[in-house]
Amino acid sequence: MSTVDADTPDAVEVTTWHLEITEPADLPDPKPPRVEAAFVIGERPTVEYCRWLYAYVGAPWHWTDRRDWTDEQWRERIDAPGYHLVTCVVGGTPAGYVEFVDTDGDVEIVSFGLATDMHGHGVGGWFLAEAVRYGFALDGARRVWLHTCSLDGPNARANYEARGFRLFDTEVGWRVLD
Repeated sequence: MSTVDADTPDAVEVTTWHLEITEPADLPDPKPPRVEAAFVIGERPTVEYCRWLYAYVGAPWHWTDRRDWTDEQWRERIDAPGYHLVTCVVGGTPAGYVEFVDTDGDVEIVSFGLATDMHGHGVGGWFLAEAVRYGFALDGARRVWLHTCSLDGPNARANYEARGFRLFDTEVGWRVLD
């Protein structure tokens, strides 16, 4: 990553890749994780829990878009039609999560990630495959899509592509990290 110019020395170039999977059959069967993990659907997510998951999973990857959201903004997201939250639980403790927004069968994975101590245990591929299956199980789902960027974990894009996601758009921009 490079700086924008002398006036914005903290800015870095960020590439964002948009990926999609349009056929459930394109999703390969995942290997089971090397630790016991559970796919837990959030039936009553709270603002506090969602805020905590976002910070817990996203902080190492510079997820800051929602860091300053008010309780009302979080509540609007959680209460929005088509919102779904699933947590990956390992050893009784949240270890990652995925948020979906289903807009008339266009299912976006808005956030997906694992706590860094879960990396390398085979949880990411399994959890993503289960998330995609869940997304396609939503009524009328035609595709599941997401975006990842050059600030995300070094294996993020490869994990998505190994689960059958295909690139459909790329953007390059600048961001000041904090």
